[in-house]
Amino acid sequence: MSMTEQLFKTYEKELTEFEDWVKDHPRLPNRFNKLLLLRFLKVYDFDIEAAKKLLILNLETRKKYPHIFHNRDLFSDEIQTAMSTLRCCTLPKNTKENHKITVFHLADPDPNNFSYVDIVRMILASLDTRLIYCDPNELIDGEISIVDVSGFSFRHFTKTISHIGTMKAYLSYAQEAAPIKIIQTHFINCPPIINKLIAIIKPFMTKEVWESLKVHSTLESLYEHVSPDLLPIELGGTACSFDEIYKLTKAGIESQRDYVLCDDNWKILD
Repeated sequence: MSMTEQLFKTYEKELTEFEDWVKDHPRLPNRFNKLLLLRFLKVYDFDIEAAKKLLILNLETRKKYPHIFHNRDLFSDEIQTAMSTLRCCTLPKNTKENHKITVFHLADPDPNNFSYVDIVRMILASLDTRLIYCDPNELIDGEISIVDVSGFSFRHFTKTISHIGTMKAYLSYAQEAAPIKIIQTHFINCPPIINKLIAIIKPFMTKEVWESLKVHSTLESLYEHVSPDLLPIELGGTACSFDEIYKLTKAGIESQRDYVLCDDNWKILD
C-alpha cells in the first residue's frame, strides 16, 4: 500500500461521507479528486459540515470571478509569460509546524511583461494543480508565502492597482474560499513603493491575514520566522537552488494542463 493510499485509509470514514455528499448534491460535479477533498476536510480539522460549506463557497467564488478562473491554458503565451515574470517555487521541506513554504520571485522586472491579471490567473492555476499532485502523502497544516519584490517599480505598482477588482477577487478567494490556511506572508527586498501597495490592499485583508503579514528590511529578520535551512541558496539558505526547484515546480504544474483546462471540474449549477 502506497503512502497516499494509507492516507486515504486513515481518513476513510470522513472521506467516504464527504464523497457521498458530493455525488448526491444536485449542484456539484459528480466527482472530485480524493486528495483535493482531503484538503477541504483538513482546513477545518475534518469538520465535515464546515468542509461542505467551504467547497460550495469555493465553487461559487470561481463562478463569481470567471476572468481569473477560466481560459487557463498553462501553455498559452499569457500564462507562460506570467510564469517567467513571477516565478513560483514550492520548497521541498516544511517547517517544524508542518507549514508549506512557497517563494514568489519577480524574475523579470520589465514592466512591459507584467500583467497583474495573468499573474493572478497563473497563481490560482498553480495552486489548483499543487493541491492534487504536490505532496500526495501528507496534509499540511498551513501555508507560508515569501514574496521577493526586488525590481518592483512604480510602473508595476500602477499596473497592479489598475486592476483593484481583480486584487479584491484574488484576496477574497485565497483568504475565504481556498482549501488552505494562510499562516504568514513575508515581503522581502522591498522598494518603498511596496508600502503604498500594502496600504491599498489592507482593506481587503482579513484581520488574521493582515496581522500575519511581515515586511522585512533584511533577510536576517526573515530568518526569525523561517529557518535558513529551509530556504534556497539565493535567499541565504542551505536547502536547495531556487532555479532547480523552480524547474521541478513548473514541470509539475504543467503536467496538470488538462485538469486545469477542464472547467467542469469546478462547475456549480444555479
